[in-house]
Amino acid sequence: MASSSPFKIRSLAGVNLTILCRGSIEQKSYAEKNGLLDGSLINNDVFVEKILSVVKIGFDGGDSNDNGDEDEDDNYSLMRREALEILLNSTRNCNPAQVIRLLMSGVYSCFVDVLILNDEIVLLLALEGISNCLKWGKQYNLNDENGASKFMMELGINGGIRKIEELQDHQSTEVYEAALKILEENFEIEGEL
Repeated sequence: MASSSPFKIRSLAGVNLTILCRGSIEQKSYAEKNGLLDGSLINNDVFVEKILSVVKIGFDGGDSNDNGDEDEDDNYSLMRREALEILLNSTRNCNPAQVIRLLMSGVYSCFVDVLILNDEIVLLLALEGISNCLKWGKQYNLNDENGASKFMMELGINGGIRKIEELQDHQSTEVYEAALKILEENFEIEGEL
């Protein structure tokens, strides 16, 4: 059985992940003041790398929990959600330089990578992050020398388009709708989905 209190990490640059997701007003104020709730987080390479490593715990080469402990698995899941929330916050208000850093630092790829997980909250966070990045890429006209969207290219390279299409069959209506929205806003859709 999972513990009733949120699992807390203090090893990520001295910041508790739960502060950024469910903390008190004072804690969120601290996070805002220190640039942890907006696009400025993306400017701290060390912090981003640590957050990405938390997201990858248990899959894709990250440290995994092989001891069968359900509480520990729940803690990994909670940590992943909170880390994704931090990354998602960095996509909500970005300038062109920050948007490029989302791509170059691996944040955008991370959103695509976690689309294989079966955690509804993780999927919704990742889909929103992808949607935000695609939106900023369009708004700031971030294309390669051939005029192709850098974010669309990365989505294709990482199998993200296929993963998003597959999420249209997800049991959650919210996941289905978020996936469909990305497809409708970014691709010409032939026939009914």
